[in-house]
Amino acid sequence: MTEPLNFAESATKSSNTRLTQSEAGSSTRAQTLAGMGGFNAQNKVLGVSNELSGSRTQAYSLISRLNGLTAPLTIQSAENGLEITSLIAWLAQVRGLLRDAQAYAHTTQETHHEFHECLRAGAQLMRISLTNSARQIRSGLSALMTSSSVINSERTADPTLPNREQTDGFRAHLRSVQSIAADPALQGSAEAVLAGTTHANDAALAILQAQSVLSAREMWRENDEEPTRENAGQRGRERNTVDEVFKDAGGAFGNRAAADHGTGIWDWCGMFVAASLWRGAAIDNELRKGYLHTNNIKDTFNYEQRYNRSRSPRSIWADGRWWGLEEYHEHRGSVRTWTDETAIAAAVAGRSAATIRSGDIVLIDHTNNGSADHIVMVESYDPVTQTLVTIEGNTKGIKAATDGGVERLESGRIQNGSYARTGTGVHIRDLRTASTESAAEYSEELEARAQRESGEYRVRSGNSVYGVGRPSLVDMENHQYAARNIPEALRTTSPQDMTTAQSRSAEIQR
Repeated sequence: MTEPLNFAESATKSSNTRLTQSEAGSSTRAQTLAGMGGFNAQNKVLGVSNELSGSRTQAYSLISRLNGLTAPLTIQSAENGLEITSLIAWLAQVRGLLRDAQAYAHTTQETHHEFHECLRAGAQLMRISLTNSARQIRSGLSALMTSSSVINSERTADPTLPNREQTDGFRAHLRSVQSIAADPALQGSAEAVLAGTTHANDAALAILQAQSVLSAREMWRENDEEPTRENAGQRGRERNTVDEVFKDAGGAFGNRAAADHGTGIWDWCGMFVAASLWRGAAIDNELRKGYLHTNNIKDTFNYEQRYNRSRSPRSIWADGRWWGLEEYHEHRGSVRTWTDETAIAAAVAGRSAATIRSGDIVLIDHTNNGSADHIVMVESYDPVTQTLVTIEGNTKGIKAATDGGVERLESGRIQNGSYARTGTGVHIRDLRTASTESAAEYSEELEARAQRESGEYRVRSGNSVYGVGRPSLVDMENHQYAARNIPEALRTTSPQDMTTAQSRSAEIQR
């Protein structure tokens, strides 16, 4: 479904009038559009004639294009899938129009108030369209990932999501639109467009996170367990999923499961998460090491370096200069987030949904001593039942059945996994128990659940959730990073030039 975006009313306003936030963001988008008049009426008011100068003719041509632009009001949903091709096509139109508007603004020597008023109104409606589209993508993904969750007895098949080419195109258009709108020559369109692209960036990230969960599900369905310490280093040993996890997590401990300094192999719960993000979202190679340890996770999502500076960079090279990492994420409208256990418990106690979705990263505190000891990925989250399903490596949880769902007893109840050694698994956590108040409210149900049959899986308590992190969309791009803050004098010195200078300095010192 599409509806024309009519930008014309603003062109009839005086040069001293501005479209306010309340005008652009009225109770419904339809009301906003309906109140903006028609382009033909605008022409009559403005007295457009054949005697207009070439630049003004060009301006009114752009106004006409703005007026005729249509935007998708709904995201097409294929059967058990998500389709964003119409949104990508619309963004391509918007980008082309903004480029032409930018070119006009830079070449004309006259101030065309009507054109700039129309452009600002257009920016507001772009914000509305992008915000609405992003909301539909996120809600659609939530429904798809919950209905296909591996714990559902009547689950749907894994959804068909936009492929990498489509997702990359979506992100590229968003970045271009945001960059063009920020041009001062376009007089104030940046704020509204940035607000819209921020929502759309989050929707693009949600797609990549969902793709990462599908990758994690594939690895989980292999039901592989880690090798013994003795077999880990054995040459010629057949590779399994755990070996691929070590490799796809960046190879910090080798490209196959490797013995640690103790009695087993290196903990690989964080590697499982990093490998899933690498396969599903193409997380930057340098950033995968930020998922190897619980302390690294806390540093990464809080933009800190309390534990290991080399795994939590401070600076990023982008757009021809060095930026502070958080600064650049803010500039791009996609900042990492961290939600601690206090905020989660408060949300649950207030009967609202916690800020969690498929593909988020969760730290677990198994012993409830205030220290995280395990890294997992959200497989699905049902805000109605407050059921959090996590998919994990280096664990003993629920194993996969041959149908791709979880193993079940004859009664249909979920079966606890049988493991010789740790492997991939699924766990279920009841977030209602994350809060003392809500746990008391559901005490009878929780007591009844404790009466399990032999071999049945025990649902975990929600109070073991230490915190939830969400990456930035920028993390899923290829960039170069630095562990330190880059001095202002070197902000435009490229990583290559820095490396060359360091090499020359080393030669001189020899």
